[in-house]
Amino acid sequence: MKFFLTLLVSVFAIAAFAIEDPFFRLASNLPLKNYKAQVAVSTGAALRFSFAPQPGSISVEVHDFWSNLIWQGNVPAGEKTLELPPLSPGYYVLEGRCGERIHQSPFTVVGKEPPVSFDSPFGIGTHMGQGYEEDTVALARAAGFSWLRDEIGWGYVEQQAGKLDFSRTLAARLKRASEKINWLSVLSYGNKHYDKGSAPFTEEGYAAWRRYVRESVENYPAVRLFECWNEYNAGFNMYGITEPTPANYLKLLKNTCEEVKANRPDAEVVGGATATLPMEWIEELFKLGGLRYMDSFSVHPYRWGKWNLPPETLYHDLLEVRKQLERYAPGRKVPLIADEVGWPVDLRYQISESRQAAYLVRNYTNLQRVNTARIFWYDFMSHRAGGENFSISKLSRGQWYVPRPAYAAAAVMTRELAAGYLGPYACPEPGLATRYRGDLLCFWNREQKPAAFELLTSRKLTVTDMMGGVAELTPVDGRIALILGEYPVYIRGEVDGIVKSSAFDLQPRSLKVSEKAAMKFTFQAPADCVLHLGTQEFSPGRFEITGSSMPDTRNIRAEIRRNGKLNGLALLSIDIAPQFEIAMIRVLEDGTIRADLTNLAPELRESVTAVKVSVDGKPQPAILPLPYAIPAGRQTAIDLLRIRPVPYQLHQLELAIEFAGHPALTFSGKVGYNPCYYRRGIKLDGTLKQWRSQPAIELASFGRMVSLAPDLRDTMNKLDGKVWIAWDEQNFYLVAEIKDPVHVQKYPVWQGDSLQFALAYAAPPDANTTVKADAAFNDRGHSWIFPSGPLGFDRQSLQKFSRICMTRQGERSVYELQLPWKYIRFVKPADRVFRFSMLANNNDDGRRMGYLEWGGGLGDTKGTRFYPVCEFKR
Repeated sequence: MKFFLTLLVSVFAIAAFAIEDPFFRLASNLPLKNYKAQVAVSTGAALRFSFAPQPGSISVEVHDFWSNLIWQGNVPAGEKTLELPPLSPGYYVLEGRCGERIHQSPFTVVGKEPPVSFDSPFGIGTHMGQGYEEDTVALARAAGFSWLRDEIGWGYVEQQAGKLDFSRTLAARLKRASEKINWLSVLSYGNKHYDKGSAPFTEEGYAAWRRYVRESVENYPAVRLFECWNEYNAGFNMYGITEPTPANYLKLLKNTCEEVKANRPDAEVVGGATATLPMEWIEELFKLGGLRYMDSFSVHPYRWGKWNLPPETLYHDLLEVRKQLERYAPGRKVPLIADEVGWPVDLRYQISESRQAAYLVRNYTNLQRVNTARIFWYDFMSHRAGGENFSISKLSRGQWYVPRPAYAAAAVMTRELAAGYLGPYACPEPGLATRYRGDLLCFWNREQKPAAFELLTSRKLTVTDMMGGVAELTPVDGRIALILGEYPVYIRGEVDGIVKSSAFDLQPRSLKVSEKAAMKFTFQAPADCVLHLGTQEFSPGRFEITGSSMPDTRNIRAEIRRNGKLNGLALLSIDIAPQFEIAMIRVLEDGTIRADLTNLAPELRESVTAVKVSVDGKPQPAILPLPYAIPAGRQTAIDLLRIRPVPYQLHQLELAIEFAGHPALTFSGKVGYNPCYYRRGIKLDGTLKQWRSQPAIELASFGRMVSLAPDLRDTMNKLDGKVWIAWDEQNFYLVAEIKDPVHVQKYPVWQGDSLQFALAYAAPPDANTTVKADAAFNDRGHSWIFPSGPLGFDRQSLQKFSRICMTRQGERSVYELQLPWKYIRFVKPADRVFRFSMLANNNDDGRRMGYLEWGGGLGDTKGTRFYPVCEFKR
């Protein structure tokens, strides 16, 4: 749960949205007061939509998740309502064409709401404690969730020292919510009146914390689970004041547990809430006796920076946590909770909205394989485009709740698996299966590449797909065929076994990136089989279907009929890549802004028809002659316009490149002329004389100041500095002079005065080619560098062979770093360009005040794609 205390609730009530309202607006039958929702419960009644009347008629189509045409019709000009026949549960897109304009509005139909169950494993992370409306409960319940994870922060209820007020708006809202749904309540974060707002560490702080815990459990009698802090091990919202050690957490946990048990013996304490899986930290907490003060242990097993790893890779990690629980609590079954876990929608990692939906179901069922008691996906709703995209839905400008496919998949999963988990079910790789009460299996392929299986049975089976589509399958010769890509299915009935099939297969034969080329397949099956795909039928052999012009995941659901009997299903996905991608945008020495494009299908000719560009909010004319025919080749450089280049001055660029027959390419970000100068004979001596003649990154002029609280802005304005970057054949050099009246270094490094920086391969921007490092020194003369990188990165060698010189000179902190190219590994001068970003953290009185950032992607918005492109300059 990513809580940011510096955001005021009035701000989170959301002044500016980046998500547009749906064009076709569903009249939802959910009991909502503040939100409107593109969600309806299936009741057998017609679905009604309203929209703005158009001057011409609208051609309307409804497609399901599998791209099947469900309904079509025409709406006369001037009409403003539309009625659809009743639809079964599933995810749908309502598309309307009016002249050249196309409007697409997704919506979801769900089944009857399952009852709330304390024993349910299905939870979702929400932010009602930060402003989400009470309607969140109705929407979560419609998706079938029995649990929310949320919080009412200590700082919110104790505005005046010693006086706690749980009647405040958000606190009262969550109390009402707790009477309708199970709530795992996070007892979270510090209070400005005690211990500088950090986690308690003084007797006064602990006493005040205990009062907050006591009044929390008393004011929320319906809440059974109370969690001690959130991501303590990462120092979250501790401002570098309290060291996030297992020993310090144990003190907080002990105080929490004693207060909970003394006032609510029926309540349970959840401990841990660790950021990722810090096994050494976890084991140390257990060694110190931490399990004595918790009823359950929780973790946040995210795959940060490694989102390409699917949910099944968590199995062995959670199994190791389970083993530690058994080792340090012998004879006691300590429930394990994963109360923050999720995968973002991020096409850099090939995670489309469709794949996120598959990962959601596979995450819940996979974690059940290690007997995880409760699982909470993070998170429920996003109110802005970009940034974190873990959410299973979006909230628009006009407070419209718009579900993603993951919401619909959750609604099916929670209903299908409500009877209860029994254990794993044996099946051949790459398949996985879990077993549930009521003769039910959840079965999936852990890989995207389709694999064929056969279910051994003499009886008919009911198979429900991930979106709720139901098929009754009849065995032929004691077998039912399933060809599965990454999407799970639910199998109800008596299954005698699952085997790999040698008789069936369905594989994409060649894929193109444009609608100009068809999708080709090879279908293998007995001669008496026919594959039904939408309105088309195919016999065994090769066939093709219409391609797609939009980059996304194409989902396919086909029926396998044998001798007229419905004998099997094929469910698979195909990634549709765009023909063109922006590899990088850079500014040349003469001020030319250049876009480097990657052409994935150079044999398909295309041309640029329009270029729309603005710099720092001002529209600019492009210098590219139009129309511009894209040359045949994998890489293409397009010069857009010229600006006056000032080294390291970054400009906000907004760009749209439009094509004759391809979706527009867009870019929004910082660009500038950023040279990394070649230097000889560099000495790390603390004098900086050799650097004064080289242009510097002026942090106050070219950077961005971020204050973590409004009252810290004056202090942050005193922070300033210069940064120089250079190179030779062996090393990368980073030198910084930071003007800071007070130098404080606290653990973890980034919570104190320090530098953070990162280098990455220029194109494509990818976390798998990124090396980050923290550099710091303390008042005892110790200095250090902490590098990190992707799998295979040799952190220890870079740390060992780097040279560092850090000194304090009056009110100036001087950092001189020499890093060998050999151990940076992913960046080298021969590439001519690379990505670089940095920031200077500020901590003046034992509290992290904020930072000065040049570039982006390291501070509040994470991501290699935000690092500016730099050029090796001789």
